Amino acid sequence: MKTPTNILELEGGRYALVKVELLEKYAPQLLPGGTPQTLGEDLIPWDVVRLTIGPKDMTLARAWREHLGLSQSDLAERMGVSQAAISKLERNETLKGKTRKKLAEALGIDSAQLY
Repeated sequence: MKTPTNILELEGGRYALVKVELLEKYAPQLLPGGTPQTLGEDLIPWDVVRLTIGPKDMTLARAWREHLGLSQSDLAERMGVSQAAISKLERNETLKGKTRKKLAEALGIDSAQLY
């Protein structure tokens, strides 16, 4: 028996197939305007997801920063690093544990939302 795939690769990007039950359960929380505080520690608002897929194809770090209306300088100040360090961090797809935790604290989100 073949195992069905949950990822569709189409021209222009990769898409996840989600059970309707899960979509119905979480969609109200993922609609535009959702905030980290209302989503729970492991969910990501649709506005952030949308920035990471499609033509913009941002990293989660950059998508969260833009979603929260912060400049790189604002985030750098919160983290105690330079703006150049934030620019470099935002180009990195995979964040190390300490960096992910420090970034999450500066953004006011749970580090699980940066995976």
